[in-house]
Amino acid sequence: MNIINIDQVRSLAPAAFSNTPDSSLSASYAHVTTASVLDALQQDGWQITDARQVRSRSLASVEHRKHEISLTHPLLPTHAEGAPLLRLANSSDGASAFRLIGGFLRAACTNQLYSGIKCVGGVFNHRGGDLENRIVAGARDARANFDKVISRVDLWRSIELSPEQQRDFALRGLASRWPTNGPVSVNFEHILTPRRSADVSNSLWSVFNRTQESLIRGGFDASFASAEEREQGYFSASRTFRRVRKVTGISANERINTQLWELAESVASGQEVLV
Repeated sequence: MNIINIDQVRSLAPAAFSNTPDSSLSASYAHVTTASVLDALQQDGWQITDARQVRSRSLASVEHRKHEISLTHPLLPTHAEGAPLLRLANSSDGASAFRLIGGFLRAACTNQLYSGIKCVGGVFNHRGGDLENRIVAGARDARANFDKVISRVDLWRSIELSPEQQRDFALRGLASRWPTNGPVSVNFEHILTPRRSADVSNSLWSVFNRTQESLIRGGFDASFASAEEREQGYFSASRTFRRVRKVTGISANERINTQLWELAESVASGQEVLV
């Protein structure tokens, strides 16, 4: 796992160094500079592994856009499948709260999975005082709870899914990428086809990873109804398929990952019954 320094973060996510919020925000908005949080976390032993931010066509908005930083810690639990990560997301334009999100970097394919805030992490709205210290305390709490991520990996590796259950998992997972107006026809074999030998098993862990990688990276064909078809409730027999593109947005990536993780958790606990 590569470790990057603060100068590299400045190049990859300049908004992390914004000292003031967007001028359109009111005085009640509690601003926190991401770089100052990173400095405190590094003093706590966290190491930065990656950084990125939302692209902007306007140079004026670059310094306030949403950005995401990935971190690891030498005291986090280890696993043969990969390494736990903590993701930090923030913006200073009022569009996003400060979020700590548990994650997992899979060794077999370097897929960056998000376990989601419900598993490990927290949301810190830009309100009230002492925001930076509250975030740092939240990161310490998160570090103590990463065994939850490891336990999920071990449990999901032990659960076998039938071919019908695998297809149903992928079908339900489509809603994470397309919350509305999703595809009306998809070749699920393309979504579920293993891309590497590590994913050939029928375990919930492998099916989760295959679905996650396909939905994030795209590369499969799907057919979408026109606005007229959706309005009138019919779908043309002569459908046009198009190749699904890779997800690049920070918010979309987080949504897909966390919803798929929650789906897998529900399946493992028996709350979500697959056919």
